[in-house]
Amino acid sequence: MKVNFEIEKLTKEVKESVLKAGADLVGVVSAADIDAYPRHLIGWEIQKYTKKTTETMSNSKSVIVIGFHVWDDILEAVIRKEDKWVYPGYLPLSTQTSETISFLKAKGYDATYPRLVSLKRLAQLAGFGAYGKNALIINPRFGPWIRLSAIVTNAELLSDKPFEQDLCGDCNNCVKAC
Repeated sequence: MKVNFEIEKLTKEVKESVLKAGADLVGVVSAADIDAYPRHLIGWEIQKYTKKTTETMSNSKSVIVIGFHVWDDILEAVIRKEDKWVYPGYLPLSTQTSETISFLKAKGYDATYPRLVSLKRLAQLAGFGAYGKNALIINPRFGPWIRLSAIVTNAELLSDKPFEQDLCGDCNNCVKAC
């Protein structure tokens, strides 16, 4: 496959921008690849189904997937700040996502946070890790301790290879613990 130098350069710049903003993982998935998956039910209280990237952005071409390593104790932390509750385990991820959206817009591309997409499927397609028996993405370095975000953009970027390795094997520790 012949790669366009400009697409390769932009992909590198986007990934460097995400990592510079403090992310631990960054990958790219073609919008067409994620849209090829069938819709499935998501949500806890209200039944909703995943959406296609074209429902967020009609001319979507790529999805940038961002991962942030967290440790389990931070997920329990909730801080009262003025009249709002703040969850520090999610703040760095929203900052990285916002900075990347601003970066893309400054380059002349449209970019937005997609609603109702499967972040786990995107993470597996972006090469972050395996979909584990515990229904979490298992990353070879961080285990299941990652939080995910994504950005839909009309920028054409080079897609990463999906993660194909089975990291669970015969292990059932998470299933037994659950």
